[in-house]
Amino acid sequence: MPFQPFPGNSCCLTVNFTPIAPSLGNSNITIDTMIIHFLLTGLMLIFPMHSEGDLSYDFKTSGAGRDWRAINDGVMGGLSKGRLSLTDSSMVFSGQLSFANNGGFTSFRAPFGDYDLSKFEKVTIRYRLSGPAFALMLESSDVFWLPHFRHVLSSTEGEWTEIDFPLSGVKQYQLNSPTGKTATKEDLGKLIRIGFISSEKSTEPFSFEIDYLTFN
Repeated sequence: MPFQPFPGNSCCLTVNFTPIAPSLGNSNITIDTMIIHFLLTGLMLIFPMHSEGDLSYDFKTSGAGRDWRAINDGVMGGLSKGRLSLTDSSMVFSGQLSFANNGGFTSFRAPFGDYDLSKFEKVTIRYRLSGPAFALMLESSDVFWLPHFRHVLSSTEGEWTEIDFPLSGVKQYQLNSPTGKTATKEDLGKLIRIGFISSEKSTEPFSFEIDYLTFN
């Protein structure tokens, strides 16, 4: 059976281990130890890694973004389209919003997990976007009508740009409307999912490409 990533695992995994000598003559090296060694090595290749002190999705890394998923308004009967793909150097989300059948949003998101961003101060994103604006979305509940947090990313007319902004300025939304509040350290310590969403009132086709996303 092929190896499958753990469900709900957060984006990053850091594993420290001492390499095992190839010789089996050492009585301290067992078959179980070798299995653990190769398993940990495989995990390091599958999951995107982060440097000490930050949390980073680098979509140039093999395996990064593989467990992200497109979530469109079809879950509610809408007809918006959004397709997620990986290139050798980025993650690309493209499609078109539709307001038919009371639809009007398209998104792509990391898997559910425990995302504690309370120790970080800012976000850095390198991306290019043509079409309607998107927003970084930070969720603390899987109930769609409960409040969540967003930071709007404007169109770059297809040109690459790198931006950073403070997490303390990320705004709280309920459904598609700002509540007037911003994220606190307590809020940022209780997140269950990270993603990007567009609910703009535009049916213009879009292409949103991300090189990396870093919390530091």
